Amino acid sequence: MTISLPDLPSELTIRDLRPTDGAAGLRLSTVANWNQTAVDWDFLLGHGWGRGISCDGLIVATAVVLRYPPGIGWIGMVLVDPEWRKMGLATRLMHEAVAYCENSGLVPGLDSTPEGQQVYKRLGFIDGGELVRMRRIEKRGDLAKSGGRESDMGPGEAGIAWDREGFGYDRSILLNWMETTCPDLCVGRSGPDGSLEAAAWGRRGRTAVQVGPVLARSPDTARSFLADIFGSEETTWVIDVPVRRSKFIGWLYGQGFEVERSFTRMMRGRFGIDFRNERFAVAGPDLG
Repeated sequence: MTISLPDLPSELTIRDLRPTDGAAGLRLSTVANWNQTAVDWDFLLGHGWGRGISCDGLIVATAVVLRYPPGIGWIGMVLVDPEWRKMGLATRLMHEAVAYCENSGLVPGLDSTPEGQQVYKRLGFIDGGELVRMRRIEKRGDLAKSGGRESDMGPGEAGIAWDREGFGYDRSILLNWMETTCPDLCVGRSGPDGSLEAAAWGRRGRTAVQVGPVLARSPDTARSFLADIFGSEETTWVIDVPVRRSKFIGWLYGQGFEVERSFTRMMRGRFGIDFRNERFAVAGPDLG
């Protein structure tokens, strides 16, 4: 499919993003009220490929791709300064990201907002499943604390292998970073036979702690496991859940969560990611 490239205004220039551009990216994600921190941007720009558009040295638009071997390029952080929206900057950066993926032998994937879904369809992306973001704003004393995670451990290599089996691609670079950055939020739980029966990775964002991905052998295990995680810290939590998990979403409502927004998982070309029965939450639209 040929993508028509919009012309950029003459005062704008396009260039590769560098690891030193994290503060510029954080400015854009904060203006958009997204959850990323400086630590997140350091990871994205340190391990991913990115392009930015600047005006007089100020970056006003971004797009980042993370490589998940052997063949997914996850597109995220498509951001445009409010003063420069509706000028084709996001479309231009999406073209750059798609071209990078396909020149690198990667299938482009992303999580789209409802507003962007039709735009991405015109670029050849295919719907692959609906997601819903749920948020719980917790105040001290709102819910009883279980304090019950003494038996949990880090997900480790067993958790990474399980994620690879369900996601279909290798995200060890991401999951190892999460476990190093927030080890108390990255936990696994073993069953009676010693095998891993639940695993979750989390990170502290600018507006909330995000939990995901979350894997569990059964819905009951997922609920018990997450109840302990949510009870471990008085904070605001967010979690991105496949819509098909209606009973699990109902349980989250009972835990004080409310729906904040929706996403659609999309791939360009062949589709290679699904929501397996053991996947209860994803890592987020910026990470897949």
